[in-house]
Amino acid sequence: APSPGIVVYPRLLEARGLYAEKIVFIQDDIVLRLQKTSVLSENIVFRENLDGTKVDKIMNGRELEANMYHDRNRMASINIEEKNGGLKVKGILSDTLRIAPLNISARSDDGPIPHEIFKVEQRAGIRGKYKGKHSLRRHFKATGSVSTDYS
Repeated sequence: APSPGIVVYPRLLEARGLYAEKIVFIQDDIVLRLQKTSVLSENIVFRENLDGTKVDKIMNGRELEANMYHDRNRMASINIEEKNGGLKVKGILSDTLRIAPLNISARSDDGPIPHEIFKVEQRAGIRGKYKGKHSLRRHFKATGSVSTDYS
């Protein structure tokens, strides 16, 4: 398993099939076989806790699912954007691993995009709530057909 805080360069190996399948290489032990995700709701409410203040944001579910994929076997759910020859990946790799693009201003505008894999700990007795060990500490909660809660 990867160490928390390691840098990877995800790449699309293959896109095929009737069901919009994509194969994405994250690193040697993480290769995702992705299928399109359907949110099944037109509007999703995301609740973010910013410095103790709850902020609700209503988002278009159809727009959200446009780049959303999942790997049922790995229990992964990610958002993918192809950008100038690179792949931008953000989301859940497993129950304890997350991935997000690194903001590196010195990077060229095309080619591979560096990402960080970081570890989160599941809170005891609360399904779907995680405590992050990363600079992206935020509290998200989506209600409707998607429920994700990070802090």
